[in-house]
Amino acid sequence: MIEKLKKLEILRDKKTILLYIIFSIGLIILIREYIGGRSLWVDEAMLALNIKKSFGELLLTLENHQAAPILFLYLSKIFTIIFGLSDYSLRITPLLSGIGSLILFLITIKKIFDPNGRILALSLFIVTDRLIYYINEFKQYSTEVFFAVLFFYFLVILNEKSKISLKIILIIGFTGIISVWFSFSAIIVILAFIPLLLYRVIKQKQLSIITSSSTFSAIWILNIAVEYFLIYQKNPNFKFQPLLEYWTGSFMPFPPKSLGDILWIPKNLKDFFIYMTNSNFLFAREYPLIKEIFAYVFMGLFLYGIVYVLKFKKNQTYAVLFTIFLFTVSIAASAVKKYPFGDRLALFMIPAVLIICTYGLTELIRQMSKANKIIPVIFLILIFFLPVLPRIYHLAEPTYKSEIKSVINYYKSNRKTGDKIFVKNHQVYYLPQWEFYADKPFDFTDLEADYTTVKTAEDLQQELYGNSRVWAIGDMGPAKNKYKLLETFKPITLASRWPFNFLKKKIEYLNHPNAVIYLYDCQYTNLERLIMRFYTNGLGRLPETEELKNWADSLKTGEKKIADAAWFFLHNEYFLENIKSDESFIKAAYLILLDRDPDEAGLHYWMEQLKDNQDRDYIINGLMNSDEFKNTGIKNYELPQ
Repeated sequence: MIEKLKKLEILRDKKTILLYIIFSIGLIILIREYIGGRSLWVDEAMLALNIKKSFGELLLTLENHQAAPILFLYLSKIFTIIFGLSDYSLRITPLLSGIGSLILFLITIKKIFDPNGRILALSLFIVTDRLIYYINEFKQYSTEVFFAVLFFYFLVILNEKSKISLKIILIIGFTGIISVWFSFSAIIVILAFIPLLLYRVIKQKQLSIITSSSTFSAIWILNIAVEYFLIYQKNPNFKFQPLLEYWTGSFMPFPPKSLGDILWIPKNLKDFFIYMTNSNFLFAREYPLIKEIFAYVFMGLFLYGIVYVLKFKKNQTYAVLFTIFLFTVSIAASAVKKYPFGDRLALFMIPAVLIICTYGLTELIRQMSKANKIIPVIFLILIFFLPVLPRIYHLAEPTYKSEIKSVINYYKSNRKTGDKIFVKNHQVYYLPQWEFYADKPFDFTDLEADYTTVKTAEDLQQELYGNSRVWAIGDMGPAKNKYKLLETFKPITLASRWPFNFLKKKIEYLNHPNAVIYLYDCQYTNLERLIMRFYTNGLGRLPETEELKNWADSLKTGEKKIADAAWFFLHNEYFLENIKSDESFIKAAYLILLDRDPDEAGLHYWMEQLKDNQDRDYIINGLMNSDEFKNTGIKNYELPQ
């Protein structure tokens, strides 16, 4: 008997060591993501541009249709004052909140699970991709997770105490007051927490504690009302129509008017689990059905966990009730159009859901072990296979989303006078990133229209034909069909970091994946167009491929000048045999050099010049030195004076 107890104690110690190893891995994952220093993506950049405001101005309406809890903004601003405005200083608050959430989660599960349950719960937390990603984003999502975990921990403390002290109530009370100024979703957490708090203290029949708890509950509700009416209700950003349209599917239709409205809740609950278990990695990216199956498995574990707790762990019913209340209040808030339900705005509920899933998972494994020891091992491998793979990968290569820093630095170092930047339609939305990293306005050199103007394919065509070099920032994949015109130009630079681009020519590698910038050599293509025009109008035929290449290459390298080409095509035998009169010569010169017929005034002018004893070369030189000819994309090449 003593020997068995010793073995059990050793096994328990090993599991404790494993638990802290998993915790350390979680810390490493969070810090690794932070150190990776990914560029702010558009939502972060739009909020970050407001941090330059004073503390007083941050209380007012934010720019770029942004909204964030005021204490989250203040703490973030303090870090930027201390360390300077950068990605790293902005993300200190999210990082600290993330580490705090991990620590609190560990403390919480140690109080409610056996060693096996602790290992499973913590493992689920550190491999949940959405938690890890958004904990490192410069938005309030990390503080929302922190306060949700903190109030779950408060419930655990209240439940394990046979007698609740006034000190605990005071700590909980003041935390509740502060939380709503750090986190939007803390309002939902508080409203889900209040009935469980009051039930617990009333059950103990301690009059002073009941009075204190009731008082704090009333203060919490008053605090929420003050925050809502003084700040949120007056802030037009909360009524920004495009934002409401973006989240329209996350507001429950109320009252329901159709079968689709009635099915909104089960559909969005399923979507929540798909979002929570999302692992956009390897074959899961190619086969979305895998994501759905994975989500259904966790939905099953969640329901099984609820049944298990209500049947066998009645002393921990509060965990189930708190989680259900979170869902209920969140859905109710969406019904009155105050808070969307789902996606990253429901991130704060994930830790509680993972705890309930762990109840189901531990019991399911116990039941499986009775049948066969290998079955639970296989099941756990299947459960953790998809989420663990990206976490291993991202230890080597942190998550990147929309890299822009190295792109801007590359452009600044390699741009030339006269270069243009092409803004694709779908990228206009991303301009705040460029403003944050390159200062407003972004340096769109020689762009005729305002830099926020959306470019169509036709606009692009006109701009490319009139310029020597055009830059395209970002992945052109989403726009490749609409902007096939770009592919007719010669991409002389594709700067990227992805290793599979090695098959392309002249790639230069930047500091981050997803950092892509193209430089299109419009000069070369414009020269080809010019040579094509010379051949068709001067020789009456299209050039052979080798002829076209030889001419374009010799003009580009400077071996020959535009004047040489013009002289050749305007003085060859075919041309001279077919062009007899001065008027025919002027018309042909216009077609060759300007790709159009002469207007009446131009024709008259050049006819008068010939009558005044000017030769035909004078006309050629005059047309090539005209602004119209120089704006055909060959202005950087030497022209006759």
